[in-house]
Amino acid sequence: MSLASSTYAQGWKPERPVEIVVGSTPGGGLDRTARLMQRVVQERRLIDQQTVVLNKPGGAGAVALAYLAQHPGDGHHVMVSGQALLTNHIMGRSKLHYTDFTALALLAVEAVSFSVIGQLRAGRVRVLAVGGPRRLPGELAEVPTWTELGVKSEIAVWRALVGPKDMSPAQIAFWDGVVARVVKDAEWQKELERSLAEQSHQDSAATLKHWQTEYAQMKALYSVLGLAKQ
Repeated sequence: MSLASSTYAQGWKPERPVEIVVGSTPGGGLDRTARLMQRVVQERRLIDQQTVVLNKPGGAGAVALAYLAQHPGDGHHVMVSGQALLTNHIMGRSKLHYTDFTALALLAVEAVSFSVIGQLRAGRVRVLAVGGPRRLPGELAEVPTWTELGVKSEIAVWRALVGPKDMSPAQIAFWDGVVARVVKDAEWQKELERSLAEQSHQDSAATLKHWQTEYAQMKALYSVLGLAKQ
């Protein structure tokens, strides 16, 4: 019996192939996250059904979000998304609001760095600052944060797992359980370290609160910049 069968025997579980939707072409950061999740899920047998990655590029993620919105209440369709989930609505690129989806999990956070163009490992780039609350490990350990330089700014890019609207509590609980196991996997953690991302896992309820807070902050900022359309 697989781990999925034994763990979720009393609740909902997929009955057909699962799609992990990505709003970009293959090879980008969100795509790599989705394919890593797919690999961990399949190798660890966390889901009994086949898991596939479906790329739906276009509109800074708007095409993929529109596709996901066509499957309300269906836990067989999930998406790895970033801030476009919030900013597309704020900037008028999409009528879809984050409340038109189900928050499933916050997966990871990457600090935004400001640098001179070049190649870091070849010694041809100078990274001036990172936008997270603390310094990054590894090759960027000596790079200060914006706060250390006297600039009150924390800029981070997150990756989240998003579901369609009206998912049932049992479906949300299933994905909470799957993600909790994925983020503890050694391969997942190794990839985060390689990409200089932080393990920032939050469950469904905490992720929704994160979106609520950040949407309000980003809307205020974009309004000041004259970029808000909603």
